[in-house]
Amino acid sequence: MDARGILDQLFQSGKEMLDKGRNVAEQKLGVPEGGEKREAMVSGLGKGAVVGGLLALLVGTKGGRQVSGKVIKYGSIAAVATAAYKAYQSWSGQSASAASGSASSPSKGVGQSMNEIQDSSAQQQRALLLVRAMIAAANADGHIDDQEKQTIQGKLAELQISPESIAKLQSELASPLTPEQLGSMVDSQAAASEVYLLTSLVIDEQSDVERRYLDRLATALRLPADLTTQLEREAFA
Repeated sequence: MDARGILDQLFQSGKEMLDKGRNVAEQKLGVPEGGEKREAMVSGLGKGAVVGGLLALLVGTKGGRQVSGKVIKYGSIAAVATAAYKAYQSWSGQSASAASGSASSPSKGVGQSMNEIQDSSAQQQRALLLVRAMIAAANADGHIDDQEKQTIQGKLAELQISPESIAKLQSELASPLTPEQLGSMVDSQAAASEVYLLTSLVIDEQSDVERRYLDRLATALRLPADLTTQLEREAFA
Protein backbone atom coordinates (compact mmCIF):
# COMPACT_ATOMS: atom_id res chain seq x y z
CA MET A 1 0.00 0.00 0.00
CA ASP A 2 1.38 3.39 -1.02
CA ALA A 3 0.55 5.11 2.28
CA ARG A 4 2.69 8.16 1.50
CA GLY A 5 0.97 8.64 -1.85
CA ILE A 6 -2.45 8.35 -0.21
CA LEU A 7 -1.60 10.99 2.38
CA ASP A 8 -0.40 13.34 -0.34
CA GLN A 9 -3.62 12.80 -2.31
CA LEU A 10 -5.74 13.52 0.75
CA PHE A 11 -4.03 16.84 1.40
CA GLN A 12 -4.04 17.74 -2.28
CA SER A 13 -7.75 17.01 -2.67
CA GLY A 14 -8.48 19.37 0.19
CA LYS A 15 -6.26 22.09 -1.26
CA GLU A 16 -7.90 21.79 -4.68
CA MET A 17 -11.34 22.15 -3.17
CA LEU A 18 -10.24 25.18 -1.18
CA ASP A 19 -8.96 26.76 -4.38
CA LYS A 20 -12.18 26.07 -6.28
CA GLY A 21 -14.40 27.51 -3.59
CA ARG A 22 -17.30 26.47 -1.44
CA ASN A 23 -19.84 25.84 -4.18
CA VAL A 24 -17.71 23.15 -5.75
CA ALA A 25 -16.95 21.81 -2.30
CA GLU A 26 -20.62 21.47 -1.49
CA GLN A 27 -21.21 19.54 -4.71
CA LYS A 28 -18.35 17.13 -4.11
CA LEU A 29 -19.24 16.64 -0.46
CA GLY A 30 -22.86 15.94 -1.37
CA VAL A 31 -24.30 18.76 0.73
CA PRO A 32 -28.13 18.65 0.41
CA GLU A 33 -30.00 21.61 -1.10
CA GLY A 34 -32.06 22.10 2.04
CA GLY A 35 -33.01 20.71 5.43
CA GLU A 36 -31.31 20.21 8.79
CA LYS A 37 -28.50 18.10 7.35
CA ARG A 38 -27.55 20.91 4.98
CA GLU A 39 -27.59 23.44 7.82
CA ALA A 40 -25.31 21.23 9.91
CA MET A 41 -22.84 20.60 7.10
CA VAL A 42 -22.78 24.20 5.84
CA SER A 43 -22.19 25.48 9.36
CA GLY A 44 -18.98 23.48 9.31
CA LEU A 45 -18.02 24.58 5.82
CA GLY A 46 -18.46 28.20 6.78
CA LYS A 47 -15.88 28.02 9.57
CA GLY A 48 -12.97 28.31 7.19
CA ALA A 49 -11.19 26.27 4.56
CA VAL A 50 -12.92 23.23 3.07
CA VAL A 51 -11.43 19.77 3.12
CA GLY A 52 -12.31 17.54 0.16
CA GLY A 53 -12.89 13.92 -0.69
CA LEU A 54 -11.92 11.23 1.80
CA LEU A 55 -10.12 13.70 4.05
CA ALA A 56 -13.34 15.67 4.53
CA LEU A 57 -15.16 12.52 5.55
CA LEU A 58 -12.43 11.54 7.99
CA VAL A 59 -12.24 14.99 9.54
CA GLY A 60 -16.00 14.90 9.81
CA THR A 61 -19.14 16.31 8.26
CA LYS A 62 -21.63 14.48 10.47
CA GLY A 63 -23.83 16.03 13.11
CA GLY A 64 -22.54 19.56 12.66
CA ARG A 65 -18.94 18.60 13.31
CA GLN A 66 -16.90 21.51 11.99
CA VAL A 67 -14.88 20.99 8.83
CA SER A 68 -11.68 22.78 9.73
CA GLY A 69 -9.09 24.30 7.46
CA LYS A 70 -6.33 23.59 9.95
CA VAL A 71 -5.74 20.15 8.43
CA ILE A 72 -4.87 21.48 4.99
CA LYS A 73 -3.13 24.72 5.89
CA TYR A 74 0.14 22.83 5.44
CA GLY A 75 -0.72 21.61 1.94
CA SER A 76 1.13 18.29 2.23
CA ILE A 77 2.10 15.60 4.70
CA ALA A 78 5.74 16.66 4.21
CA ALA A 79 4.85 20.08 5.63
CA VAL A 80 3.20 18.42 8.64
CA ALA A 81 6.34 16.37 9.25
CA THR A 82 8.49 19.49 8.98
CA ALA A 83 6.30 21.38 11.45
CA ALA A 84 6.34 18.49 13.92
CA TYR A 85 10.12 18.22 13.80
CA LYS A 86 10.57 21.97 14.19
CA ALA A 87 8.25 21.92 17.21
CA TYR A 88 10.31 19.08 18.70
CA GLN A 89 13.57 20.93 18.06
CA SER A 90 12.17 24.09 19.61
CA TRP A 91 11.09 22.17 22.70
CA SER A 92 14.42 20.38 22.89
CA GLY A 93 16.31 23.66 22.70
CA GLN A 94 14.20 25.15 25.49
CA SER A 95 14.44 22.12 27.76
CA ALA A 96 18.01 21.14 28.59
CA SER A 97 16.87 18.52 31.09
CA ALA A 98 14.65 16.80 28.53
CA ALA A 99 17.33 16.95 25.85
CA SER A 100 19.88 15.36 28.20
CA GLY A 101 17.61 12.43 29.03
CA SER A 102 16.17 13.34 32.43
CA ALA A 103 13.56 11.19 34.12
CA SER A 104 10.77 13.30 32.60
CA SER A 105 11.85 12.73 29.02
CA PRO A 106 10.67 9.87 26.76
CA SER A 107 12.83 6.78 26.55
CA LYS A 108 12.60 6.66 22.76
CA GLY A 109 15.44 8.05 20.67
CA VAL A 110 15.07 11.24 18.65
CA GLY A 111 14.86 9.42 15.31
CA GLN A 112 14.25 10.99 11.92
CA SER A 113 11.54 13.14 10.48
CA MET A 114 9.59 11.35 7.75
CA ASN A 115 11.18 13.79 5.31
CA GLU A 116 14.65 12.56 6.28
CA ILE A 117 13.97 8.85 5.90
CA GLN A 118 15.74 7.56 2.80
CA ASP A 119 14.71 3.91 2.89
CA SER A 120 11.46 3.60 0.93
CA SER A 121 10.14 0.75 3.08
CA ALA A 122 10.76 2.69 6.29
CA GLN A 123 9.13 5.79 4.82
CA GLN A 124 6.04 3.81 3.85
CA GLN A 125 5.88 2.37 7.37
CA ARG A 126 5.91 5.88 8.83
CA ALA A 127 3.26 7.03 6.38
CA LEU A 128 1.06 4.03 7.24
CA LEU A 129 1.43 4.91 10.91
CA LEU A 130 0.18 8.42 10.15
CA VAL A 131 -2.74 7.10 8.09
CA ARG A 132 -3.69 4.92 11.05
CA ALA A 133 -3.34 7.85 13.43
CA MET A 134 -5.62 9.98 11.24
CA ILE A 135 -8.28 7.26 11.07
CA ALA A 136 -8.08 6.65 14.83
CA ALA A 137 -8.42 10.38 15.54
CA ALA A 138 -11.40 10.70 13.21
CA ASN A 139 -13.08 7.91 15.15
CA ALA A 140 -12.23 9.36 18.57
CA ASP A 141 -15.84 10.35 19.20
CA GLY A 142 -17.22 7.27 17.46
CA HIS A 143 -18.67 9.38 14.64
CA ILE A 144 -17.73 7.02 11.82
CA ASP A 145 -20.84 4.84 11.75
CA ASP A 146 -21.68 2.10 9.24
CA GLN A 147 -23.38 4.46 6.82
CA GLU A 148 -20.47 6.87 6.86
CA LYS A 149 -18.01 4.01 6.37
CA GLN A 150 -19.91 3.05 3.23
CA THR A 151 -19.68 6.64 1.99
CA ILE A 152 -15.96 6.69 2.66
CA GLN A 153 -15.50 3.41 0.84
CA GLY A 154 -17.30 4.89 -2.14
CA LYS A 155 -14.94 7.88 -2.09
CA LEU A 156 -11.95 5.53 -2.06
CA ALA A 157 -12.83 4.53 -5.60
CA GLU A 158 -12.31 8.15 -6.67
CA LEU A 159 -8.70 8.16 -5.51
CA GLN A 160 -6.12 6.97 -8.01
CA ILE A 161 -4.84 4.17 -5.83
CA SER A 162 -4.57 0.43 -6.28
CA PRO A 163 -7.27 -2.08 -5.28
CA GLU A 164 -4.77 -3.43 -2.74
CA SER A 165 -4.50 0.01 -1.12
CA ILE A 166 -8.27 0.41 -1.08
CA ALA A 167 -8.64 -2.95 0.63
CA LYS A 168 -6.02 -1.98 3.20
CA LEU A 169 -7.73 1.32 3.96
CA GLN A 170 -11.08 -0.42 4.30
CA SER A 171 -9.50 -2.78 6.80
CA GLU A 172 -8.07 0.14 8.79
CA LEU A 173 -11.43 1.93 8.79
CA ALA A 174 -13.12 -1.21 10.08
CA SER A 175 -10.77 -1.49 13.07
CA PRO A 176 -9.38 1.88 14.20
CA LEU A 177 -6.41 1.61 16.54
CA THR A 178 -6.43 2.75 20.16
CA PRO A 179 -3.97 5.38 21.41
CA GLU A 180 -2.13 2.62 23.22
CA GLN A 181 -1.77 0.57 20.05
CA LEU A 182 -0.46 3.61 18.19
CA GLY A 183 2.00 4.28 21.01
CA SER A 184 3.39 0.76 20.76
CA MET A 185 4.13 1.31 17.05
CA VAL A 186 6.11 4.52 17.56
CA ASP A 187 9.86 4.03 17.75
CA SER A 188 11.17 7.59 18.07
CA GLN A 189 10.38 11.04 19.39
CA ALA A 190 10.23 12.35 15.81
CA ALA A 191 7.56 9.79 14.91
CA ALA A 192 5.66 10.49 18.13
CA SER A 193 5.66 14.21 17.37
CA GLU A 194 4.31 13.62 13.85
CA VAL A 195 1.55 11.34 15.15
CA TYR A 196 0.56 13.84 17.83
CA LEU A 197 0.57 16.85 15.52
CA LEU A 198 -1.45 15.13 12.80
CA THR A 199 -3.92 13.89 15.42
CA SER A 200 -4.21 17.42 16.83
CA LEU A 201 -5.07 18.67 13.35
CA VAL A 202 -7.93 16.17 13.03
CA ILE A 203 -9.21 16.41 16.61
CA ASP A 204 -11.83 18.97 17.64
CA GLU A 205 -10.08 20.47 20.65
CA GLN A 206 -13.38 21.92 21.91
CA SER A 207 -14.85 18.44 22.40
CA ASP A 208 -14.33 16.93 25.86
CA VAL A 209 -14.38 13.41 24.42
CA GLU A 210 -11.74 14.20 21.80
CA ARG A 211 -9.64 16.18 24.28
CA ARG A 212 -9.52 13.08 26.49
CA TYR A 213 -8.49 11.03 23.46
CA LEU A 214 -5.62 13.43 22.80
CA ASP A 215 -4.52 13.18 26.44
CA ARG A 216 -4.54 9.39 26.21
CA LEU A 217 -2.46 9.57 23.06
CA ALA A 218 0.11 11.87 24.70
CA THR A 219 0.47 9.34 27.53
CA ALA A 220 0.75 6.40 25.12
CA LEU A 221 3.40 8.23 23.07
CA ARG A 222 5.27 9.20 26.27
CA LEU A 223 5.46 12.83 25.24
CA PRO A 224 6.38 15.43 27.88
CA ALA A 225 3.62 17.91 28.67
CA ASP A 226 5.61 20.89 27.46
CA LEU A 227 6.29 19.19 24.12
CA THR A 228 2.60 18.43 23.61
CA THR A 229 1.91 22.09 24.36
CA GLN A 230 4.39 23.08 21.67
CA LEU A 231 2.78 20.72 19.14
CA GLU A 232 -0.73 21.87 20.01
CA ARG A 233 0.30 25.48 19.64
CA GLU A 234 1.36 24.63 16.09
CA ALA A 235 -1.89 22.74 15.38
CA PHE A 236 -4.41 25.07 16.97
CA ALA A 237 -2.89 28.40 15.89
